[in-house]
Amino acid sequence: MVDDQETTYTANILHQMKNNHEELISEKLSDKQKIKPVRFRRIKGKAPIFLYRITTGKQLFEIVSGAHAFSMDYDELNSQDEVDLIGGFFQEVSDLDIGNELEPGERINYAYNLTQLINELEEKEFYVFGDREQQLIEGGIINEPSNWYIAHVRVVRKNNKEIIHFSTGGAEVQLPPTPANASAFKQAEKEKKNDTDQPDLGI
Repeated sequence: MVDDQETTYTANILHQMKNNHEELISEKLSDKQKIKPVRFRRIKGKAPIFLYRITTGKQLFEIVSGAHAFSMDYDELNSQDEVDLIGGFFQEVSDLDIGNELEPGERINYAYNLTQLINELEEKEFYVFGDREQQLIEGGIINEPSNWYIAHVRVVRKNNKEIIHFSTGGAEVQLPPTPANASAFKQAEKEKKNDTDQPDLGI
């Protein structure tokens, strides 16, 4: 106890201890006021160059399950029926941000329902494309950067001119590029044409 150690804890030492404690508290409060702004940073090689055509609910579930954010887009719609169809589809997709918390049976059921929605969209002359992007979130109260996953989902008409058709391993693949990276595919096609010995472009 301090009270019975007068020779050890003199008045001057106690004042110094008090001052040191107040300075420490002041520094801690100051650090809290210097919280860095939150920002998102893209990772080289982790941003999708193409959005791949999705044909099953299982494929789509793997892209959107547990995503922190969504990037959704669609072609111009021409009727209320199309609005209801596309709107309902995107609502179902956005609900899957809790996909990682679902039980195995629930995951299978969700994937099955998504397959039915994808089939319904294709019957109405729409395709679904998607991919998953990994970014980093920095700042705020987080000391170290942490992963931030974005699900990119796009619904386009089957006759959309942005859809790219090419062969890979004998199978036809259809990919609409993301707007920022459309030039990447055009450059790859140009290089392929300059070398006739090159095999078909594949991903």
